[in-house]
Amino acid sequence: MIGAGLAECFDDQTGVLWATGVTAEIVFMWFMEPWRRRMGARNLLALGGAAAVLRWTALAFSPPLVLLFPLQILHALSYAATFMASVQLAQQLAAPKNASAAQTINSALSSGLISGAATMASGWLFDRYGAHGYLLMSAMCVAGVIGAIRLYGMRRLDG
Repeated sequence: MIGAGLAECFDDQTGVLWATGVTAEIVFMWFMEPWRRRMGARNLLALGGAAAVLRWTALAFSPPLVLLFPLQILHALSYAATFMASVQLAQQLAAPKNASAAQTINSALSSGLISGAATMASGWLFDRYGAHGYLLMSAMCVAGVIGAIRLYGMRRLDG
């Protein structure tokens, strides 16, 4: 009976942590528009990528519960900021006649193919490496940050 109570406690904490991340994402998106315009898509993407590297690297070392809440709040940057930046970048980089195709490809790759592959690998990674499997997520985010940094050389995005 004690084991069942402990499992229920973890389920409750998981729900609260999930809600914390989603709430941070919603608040960020609700208030971000003026900030996004000042910051620009490249900066937003780089910031979101750096936050994702920090978040997944820290989670790989199984931090105590008190640190999980600020790490979940980083979801506002690691997901929402990068998502908003990718939508804006697809719009800026695509020719007007290809805009809808660019958004479709962006969505299919980020939310479909890459996210799906990472989800499928996550069970195996967790079984084999435990929380250290999050380091692969961090490595994926490092690759994203490198891509974001490369955008700074693109004149089409200036101004």
